[in-house]
Amino acid sequence: MIEQGSDYNITPCRPNREDAAIFDFLPNSTFVNLQGSYGREPASQNSHLVSGKLAPERSDAVPGPLRELDTYNSYHVFKDDKFIGSAKQEHPEEYVAHLSEIITSRYEFASEAFNETDPDVGFVLFAAIDWLSHFLSNAKSEEQARDWYSRLIELTDSYCEELAQNAENVVIVSDHGFEHKRRYIHLNHWLEETGYLVEKTADESSLSRKAVDFGLMLTRRSGSLNRVLRSGYDLISGTSYGQNIVEAAKLTVDYPESLAWDIRDGCIYINDNDFEKPQISETDEVRDQIISEIEAINSDSERPIFRDVVTSADAYAAPDENTPDIIARPAPNYVITEARGPSGEMISKCDKFDHRYRGVFAADGQLFEEKRTIEGLYLEDVLPTLLHALNQPVAPDFDGTVSKDVLRTNETPSVLSMDDVPRPRLSGTENADDAVEERLADLGYIE
Repeated sequence: MIEQGSDYNITPCRPNREDAAIFDFLPNSTFVNLQGSYGREPASQNSHLVSGKLAPERSDAVPGPLRELDTYNSYHVFKDDKFIGSAKQEHPEEYVAHLSEIITSRYEFASEAFNETDPDVGFVLFAAIDWLSHFLSNAKSEEQARDWYSRLIELTDSYCEELAQNAENVVIVSDHGFEHKRRYIHLNHWLEETGYLVEKTADESSLSRKAVDFGLMLTRRSGSLNRVLRSGYDLISGTSYGQNIVEAAKLTVDYPESLAWDIRDGCIYINDNDFEKPQISETDEVRDQIISEIEAINSDSERPIFRDVVTSADAYAAPDENTPDIIARPAPNYVITEARGPSGEMISKCDKFDHRYRGVFAADGQLFEEKRTIEGLYLEDVLPTLLHALNQPVAPDFDGTVSKDVLRTNETPSVLSMDDVPRPRLSGTENADDAVEERLADLGYIE
């Protein structure tokens, strides 16, 4: 959800405003809380779009006709302001109750919207479970974490069942899962140690920075102290009280002087001619060298640290100058952090919950095959598959393909000409930047 420009500035990615989306292809449809859709209006006839969390206010997210619904004033686009930042850590039970309230408001609004618009296709996203999953490491015990999660899952399940009563076909999709992470990968620290990354000079007046530096020095000399401080690091990293120390442990990258760095989650950029002050002329050579060195870490480990390390050409259909040069995908139960290792190592213990790569696609109804498990279905295959299931043509430039194994129909998909692909319709997005940055920062995507 972030990108880095040629001037090295890191900003939130903006929603796509150039390509047709699902709501442009499907007439008579209603989408509630569709992420990445702020600033768009459906190009299809008789369709309604309620955008997601990047909309600054409720009125920005909900189109005019749906503002007349009885449930409009109680509809939550995002969390209440009082739960932005550290407040949720200080009042965890109140925060979980608030997430339940968001789920309920989303169900009530979607239910009324579907009844009012009577769509051929209806969509609603319950995002609060994602927010809770990121928060689970704040639970005081495994029992409390299970209680929080069970409450929200059971609530969402009951509402999905209610909504499904009015549908002939039901599809459940998640673009990722969650898992308990047990190991940090300190990738930028490794890039610094291997000479690729240069750190800015630390602020000598920062007490937190001095504390971290002193702790690193001591733990390199004492194995027992290493274990004690590493345990303490795990405990404080998920609390509001430890945020100053954890932030101080992050490397502040001197981008113009560095050869390469991880912007986030294993997305490595090389400082070549795509940037204002390039340090690299032979991008391919440096890229291949970094990949080889990371793969060597894998082969030297008792268990793989990375599931794979790929180039942008391997990962993206159409990479450009803003695309990371290397994507290092961590192995299961590993998560990449921008912080230093507590004792200077590349791998350290952690106790947190974060995304896993494998998501969910489940479907039931007359359009879909019964009792079949599908392997090899990718996120980009969902849109063309659903369009074909609904007897709609697919676009010729889709990255994904129709998965016939999911569907009962044996018909060959029809394909639109490029001239007939819907043209996006845009709406105003004035004064949205602050809201975008605040909400992505609260979710942990940007600092």
